[in-house]
Amino acid sequence: MVNVFLGLIVIFLILWKLKREVHKAEKETFDLVGSIIFSITLLLIMYGFSQLSTMRGVWLILLGALGILAFVKWKQRQKLLFWT
Repeated sequence: MVNVFLGLIVIFLILWKLKREVHKAEKETFDLVGSIIFSITLLLIMYGFSQLSTMRGVWLILLGALGILAFVKWKQRQKLLFWT
């Protein structure tokens, strides 16, 4: 019962504070490619850590690290294209 009460408080606070942040980002577009790269990267790293006792886990974490680099490069490229 306490969890339900705390969950409702958290949802209320999120909705109350999120409105202000959404208004600040009205002119920005959603970066679908960046979101996909970031999601796959997180998936690889999290699954890699769960499989860390095997060599597959090490490879997944390394692929996730490459995904972080790809995400940073993508965002830098987007920033350059946006400002030119």
